[in-house]
Amino acid sequence: MRRRRVIGLVISLSAVLPPAAAHAQQTQQAATPAAIVQSQVEAYNRGDADAFASFYADDVEIFDLGPDSKPNLSGRAALLARYTPLLSKYHPKATIISRIESGEFIIDKERTEAGGESIEVVAIYQVEKGKIRRVWFTP
Repeated sequence: MRRRRVIGLVISLSAVLPPAAAHAQQTQQAATPAAIVQSQVEAYNRGDADAFASFYADDVEIFDLGPDSKPNLSGRAALLARYTPLLSKYHPKATIISRIESGEFIIDKERTEAGGESIEVVAIYQVEKGKIRRVWFTP
């Protein structure tokens, strides 16, 4: 009986959500914080802004680390507004150089390449309830 309810819930979500979002929803429910962060990197590399944003909480906050660290982006809508044109225009690709996992925190050293340019940063992701809730980037 319980299995039937779970299958019914998945079918219901699939009917309401677009296919990519339904798949992301199913993936996030069973995924570890590292798998969630990796999945958003893969969506970023595909240039799929909607799938990329689906891994973030509605009230996500993104910070640049520093003495006056305040969110420079708040909310999934702001995330989509910033990343949709970036992904479609520049087609950036991120490579994870190294990763540290510590509970709900994932710390990645990342290299991003776009338009012949390359930068390296450290990103600290905090995953809560299957979504990326906060991200801190090194300058």
